[in-house]
Amino acid sequence: DLGYEPAGVIRVQFDDSTMVRVEHLQERLAAHPGIVSSSVHDYPVCASTNWTTVSWDGAGEDQFIRMNVNYTDPGYLTTYRIRLKDGEGFLRKQQGTGPAGNAVILNQAAVAMMQLEDPVGKKLRYGLDYKGYLSGGEATIVGVIEDFHFLSVHNIIRPLMLRLLNEEQTGGSLSVRFDSEDPSGVLALLREEFTAAFPGQAFDYEFVDEFHNKMYSEEQRMSRIFLYISILANLIAALGLYGLIAYATSLRTREVGLRKVLGANFLGISRLFSREFLLLVLAANLVSWPLVFFLTRQWLQGFPYRVGPALWPYLAALLSTLAIAFASMLYHIHRASRINPADSLRYE
Repeated sequence: DLGYEPAGVIRVQFDDSTMVRVEHLQERLAAHPGIVSSSVHDYPVCASTNWTTVSWDGAGEDQFIRMNVNYTDPGYLTTYRIRLKDGEGFLRKQQGTGPAGNAVILNQAAVAMMQLEDPVGKKLRYGLDYKGYLSGGEATIVGVIEDFHFLSVHNIIRPLMLRLLNEEQTGGSLSVRFDSEDPSGVLALLREEFTAAFPGQAFDYEFVDEFHNKMYSEEQRMSRIFLYISILANLIAALGLYGLIAYATSLRTREVGLRKVLGANFLGISRLFSREFLLLVLAANLVSWPLVFFLTRQWLQGFPYRVGPALWPYLAALLSTLAIAFASMLYHIHRASRINPADSLRYE
């Protein structure tokens, strides 16, 4: 669970402007039925790289934590469907630039690290971030959100502070959530409105879910490589198993003929032969399972958020190898049993 919904959102980047112009663009977009909501903010929802130091009411003189900061407007939580756990959040844009209107929202990780009880309404002080002229400011906590992955899931979720933009600031991105089965039509509309609001600026956009997926291209590439290697290995193993059974059955062609002469039927012969091959397949699976489990577990240790071990892949491997062995064995025994006993007894 990412803690937010990247699908159905387009993010457009723009150069420095005024909040008045950006809000005018938002008003025009809101008039279209396919647009659900929009939000102005600085960093991408899953790639926020601005950090600051924060102290809070009740903290020691030298006590502070490092916290990520993203500047947003009141529509951010709605646009990305981030869940508000406590407080009212950003109900309106900031009035003035003083501490009285300086509102912030914290995530659960921040509240837990600061060990705050009933954090809504408490004050905090923040240090230098990239908007350096706000260094040493004071803010009021107006809400607590559930943790979401503002960095890739290769990282644990750390403390986060959402700061409310005021009329003297502007973000660098506009995120637009749409509800339409025609994304290309929404994109054309957004391009038209953006060009009208910001003439001369390039329309630099991306679908947030595609941007999110690109963050895991290395894992996707590795997944494809392992898939191809697994398919090749299974084909080689299946051919080897088929060949082993064919060879073993050919060596016992005379035995099959002799048993037929003595009255054995196809099922009886198959049952006799199956024990040997099925025991080999079971032994091979039992030998490989601990190794696979160890290697998979070691690889997963590199991720802070990971799936737990499951039994079904091992059972699937067992059943598939048993099926291949059983089908190969039945085929070759059937071929051997169809040979005339007089011919099979002379077989060398």
